[in-house]
Amino acid sequence: MNIETVKTYILIFLVVISLVLTLALSNNQPKQDTIHKATSEYVNEVDLGGQEETKHRMIEPKSIIFHNHDRYYGFSEQSADKELYHEMQEWALDDVKTNVADGPPMDDIKVEVIFPTAMPVEVIKSSFKIDAEATLPDWSFQRMFITLNQSESVLNVHFISTDDRKEVTAVVRDSKLYNSLRGYMAEDLELSEFMVLNNGHFPIYLPVEEPEMKARSFAVDHIDTDLLINALFSNPSSVNLNAGEAYYTDGQRGMEILNDGGSMEFVNPIHSNKEHKDAMELLDQSLGNINGHKGWTDKYFLEEIDANADLIRYQMKYDDYPVYNGSGLTVIEQEWFNQELHAYKRPLFSLNNLLTSEAVSLPSGKEISYYLENNDHYKVSSIQDIRVGYKLTYSEQASYSVMLDPSWYVKYNDEWQEIKVEELNSYKKGGS
Repeated sequence: MNIETVKTYILIFLVVISLVLTLALSNNQPKQDTIHKATSEYVNEVDLGGQEETKHRMIEPKSIIFHNHDRYYGFSEQSADKELYHEMQEWALDDVKTNVADGPPMDDIKVEVIFPTAMPVEVIKSSFKIDAEATLPDWSFQRMFITLNQSESVLNVHFISTDDRKEVTAVVRDSKLYNSLRGYMAEDLELSEFMVLNNGHFPIYLPVEEPEMKARSFAVDHIDTDLLINALFSNPSSVNLNAGEAYYTDGQRGMEILNDGGSMEFVNPIHSNKEHKDAMELLDQSLGNINGHKGWTDKYFLEEIDANADLIRYQMKYDDYPVYNGSGLTVIEQEWFNQELHAYKRPLFSLNNLLTSEAVSLPSGKEISYYLENNDHYKVSSIQDIRVGYKLTYSEQASYSVMLDPSWYVKYNDEWQEIKVEELNSYKKGGS
């Protein structure tokens, strides 16, 4: 074998060694350093596995109360409130007018529909059957009343402004609907009795008896972080995962994974003059954005809309009851800056298979009222709302699961706080 042949074999050997080392180094590079290297364009269509929603479905009342002179009644199940409200959405509203008001109608017999937040009157057009050409004012309402005109067998609908000084009225000319609503006042319909806690503004209604619910546990499905990167970053290929942190950034925008992978927070710093949207624009823009990546991975409802802060918040619900968690695992929240999404918080899981279910009785509304009125930690005039709901506990153990435990909640200083049974017991009448 001559010297040239030997050199050729040596060269081939060195090339092979070089290729092997290059491949080995490539395989050992951290796969999380750069996300979506093969993607250089914004991904327009992203599906988080949820569904699209409309204003018609997202806006629902938190309670429906029947006034019968000085007594109050309501359904024992939230699902019945929802069913009646969906019937109301099919009513044909005629003779729409805007009037001066002096608080709610004074009729002894009426129905009060209470929404979780003040909403622009314009949403009436997307929530009810009303003439699309009807002219509506630009103020907000949180309560709707239905009064019964016995002489004409018609229903009068009143949307009362949040300052109680204005109203939009309409007429429902259908005797069958009149008789149906009147029938709810009959004794044989088994409505539950409610009591009222007066806080100086909107009255808060509580069931007199003990609410019956079920504690449940669920397996969960997790949302792929890569999908949110595609949905929220204009150039996913430039997004990096900071070493040792659950924080993704393209150098400007950032997305942090929180609560052991249970939620995320996206922030897009924007440096320009801010122009506030009105509430309808904010609602339309937010719904369009979340629908764009099918982000309604569980059932949610509109909880709060603050046009002054360009902020909108949706609350998770299960079995038509609100679901709460102190770490934000049950809230979808967005803040907008002109036409751009400035901040976005949401859970990274959805409820899947039901694992366990157990009946639970909660304290009565009387006990809750006594507790709040005799507790030094609360000033009744500052209590904003009280609800029955579920407390969600997220666990990364046992392949991830969540617990939904029924509980009472009070909204105080703009925060929902759980009323714990062990604390309540010490304030019961006759207790220490």
